Amino acid sequence: MKNKKVKKVAALSLSVMTLFSMMALPVNATEMVEATGTQKAYIVPEDWGPAVTKTVIHLDKEITPDSIGDEEDEFTVEETKNILLPTWEVGMSNADRHVLKAYTSDENGNKVSKDSHYIALEMYVSPTMTGEGAAFVYNGYNEWCNPYELSITLNGELKTTDHQVVTSLNVAEKIDLEGDGKICPEINQFTSDTFKATNGDVLPYASFTPEKDDKKNALVVWLHGAGEGGTNPEIAYLGNKVTSLISDEFQSNFQGAYVLVPQCPEGYGWPVDKDGNYTSGATPSKWRESLFELIDNYVTSHPDIDANRIIIGGCSNGGNMVYDMVLSHMGYFAAAFPMCHEFDINTVTDEQLNYLKTFPVWSTYTLGDSSSYKGSIPIVEKMKEIGATNFHYSQFDNASDVTGRFFGDPSDPTILDTTGTSKIPLQYDGHWAWTLFFENQCKDGDLTAWKWLSMQTKEVKQSATPDQPENPSDTEKPSTPANGGQTTTDKPTVKPTTDTTTKVNKPTSSKVKTGDDTELLGLVSMMVLAGGTVCLVKRKKE
Repeated sequence: MKNKKVKKVAALSLSVMTLFSMMALPVNATEMVEATGTQKAYIVPEDWGPAVTKTVIHLDKEITPDSIGDEEDEFTVEETKNILLPTWEVGMSNADRHVLKAYTSDENGNKVSKDSHYIALEMYVSPTMTGEGAAFVYNGYNEWCNPYELSITLNGELKTTDHQVVTSLNVAEKIDLEGDGKICPEINQFTSDTFKATNGDVLPYASFTPEKDDKKNALVVWLHGAGEGGTNPEIAYLGNKVTSLISDEFQSNFQGAYVLVPQCPEGYGWPVDKDGNYTSGATPSKWRESLFELIDNYVTSHPDIDANRIIIGGCSNGGNMVYDMVLSHMGYFAAAFPMCHEFDINTVTDEQLNYLKTFPVWSTYTLGDSSSYKGSIPIVEKMKEIGATNFHYSQFDNASDVTGRFFGDPSDPTILDTTGTSKIPLQYDGHWAWTLFFENQCKDGDLTAWKWLSMQTKEVKQSATPDQPENPSDTEKPSTPANGGQTTTDKPTVKPTTDTTTKVNKPTSSKVKTGDDTELLGLVSMMVLAGGTVCLVKRKKE
């Protein structure tokens, strides 16, 4: 009996010693690992073109959301791409991207509050065609940056779902912007295709279809400028913020509208005659009939389109082509909205001029654009002279940021202010009048150009609105102003620069604790067990 008691005490003591030895092992031996993965660029259409506003990283390990700190220096991102240099040649640029936010996300970059294999890094974008985040490079025309790379460095630490600690990242740097390396919700709303005209011309185009309803819908046609030609329609609707035409705000004015964006496949763009020479109206565009055939074929292929509400607009070279199309196919279009063009009103016939007298037009331009003095302003003056009854125009001093996000240097508003103290809106190139239209800044009193366009039909010509005030704003004038609008001597330009780097100090930091208080807890537990063993032995002896 005595031996049994001794055996029990020995067994219990051995258990305590085993537990003690286990608790004495280092509890700080958390596995340090590297996470590998790929990334996609999240693209947002901006006034100056598409911008990479964040990168969505797909990792081989599932990351906990609370292990990603709020500090901006937890990640370092370096951007490498080709840009237009001040010499007007294309060269390479490296720039630090300023990380604004980091969080776990879904595969499309939407923030989630659960563990995920995806991390999104939001980044500052610079409002220039060569700055941080710009996704296009201008090489005579716009194209996707290639190469485009983002080098990702983790300065802190991340925790995984299975309690590993990620101390470094190995993320593939190269991103195929032209291919499947990007996420852009607006692109998903467009359908791209090609059309072969009877003369053999092949025109790429993109189109948007509104939600089905119980009525016919208007068609809005957009003609791009010289920089957006080629064979990739994404360029045609992202180079300028044409995506505004499919926004809820624009679409609500029309109660749903089709959008068609043809793309000129070659050369200088739309206003080129059969000999390859630029034309401002003196000779017809070589694309006139094939473009019209595309538009008309699209209309007849979509019975839901209201043939009385076909509206055509365009900027720069596309603005020239708007007048070419309207005057060569009189009676087909319901209204037009040309911008910053050079179409020569002196090339039209008396019949065409008489047609323009009643045809609905809303023209947009700035006084800081030399093209305005060749095209837009002479047409405004001619429309006043002949007493046009449904001609509106928005005249601005310059094209400036209206979002409240970007400001210019007080000494030169065309240079981005980096001090954070300026309250002067950043000025874009004066030619960029389309930025004001796509931001819905064109107004005649309380009547916006967007709303006015939605009212136009070949059946009923809308020339005014009941709530239109008697005195329209100074910056935007209707067809009968006494002073012709604002005046200015400023003619801003945007200068390409190689200095695209915004330097941000990135000190290393540790956000994840690699140890805990388990060792102390184990010691207390062992003391309790040892005490229990002594008490048990005493009781047995008694």
